[in-house]
Amino acid sequence: GMRTLKATLSTLLALAVTLASATAVPPLFPFDNGLTDVKSVQDQAALLKELGYSGICTRPNRATPELFAAMDKHGLRVCATYVVLGAGKGDAIPVSVVQHLNDLKGRDTIVWLGLSGKAPSDEPAIAALKKVGDLAHANGLTVALYPHTGFYAATVRSCLRLVEKAKHPNVGISFCLCHFLKQNPHTELEATLRSAAPHLKVVQISGADSKESGGKAWSDLIKPLGEGNFDMTRVLRTLDEIGYEGPFNLQCYKVAGPARTHLKASMDAWKKYHE
Repeated sequence: GMRTLKATLSTLLALAVTLASATAVPPLFPFDNGLTDVKSVQDQAALLKELGYSGICTRPNRATPELFAAMDKHGLRVCATYVVLGAGKGDAIPVSVVQHLNDLKGRDTIVWLGLSGKAPSDEPAIAALKKVGDLAHANGLTVALYPHTGFYAATVRSCLRLVEKAKHPNVGISFCLCHFLKQNPHTELEATLRSAAPHLKVVQISGADSKESGGKAWSDLIKPLGEGNFDMTRVLRTLDEIGYEGPFNLQCYKVAGPARTHLKASMDAWKKYHE
């Protein structure tokens, strides 16, 4: 009768609320540099699964069959791979990188590309982007240029310039908070994210102290989420505004303490941001 109906409705309502809150927390995956004290890939996968991460960002020399098997076993993804090429080398992509992209076939992995070193002009860098874009496309992968302090493609602005010149449908850019704060006043954050919007494939975050409050070293700019005085809700608000629906990466370069401790702290903070 009526009572059963009410009970059913309240159960459905509870379920709807649960689902809404579950979908409200976007997938987050750490860089493999956050797991330095967890030696076996099996243990890495088990820990990531337990803490609620969606997968990992690997790199060519660590993307072994064992890593793939461990992630697959736990229903986790190889969300991204960090690949660095010399900006001046053009489309001469190392055989090992070509093989790596072939190994990732069908995994829907983001090829996170850093273009390092010097180049006489943008031409070789654009040739590299087009070549990697083609190789990635053949394997069902997407390319995102990584704005890395000190690289040829150092800033969001320089990445945008290269991507707009390359005009490759499979090549976009990323936003990396620590590299942004290292090179720019924090006041430019919102405008930078808006400028990146049409090409934005992945966003990297970490807890941080902004430069203005003395955050100059990587240890100031890369902390577990929830630490540091930089207001992360500024990033999330602006991404909502531009309609970003892509993945989030957690930068963990030289974050102190055991992986279990700092990765749990970051995930707790990540959930809090989305309450």
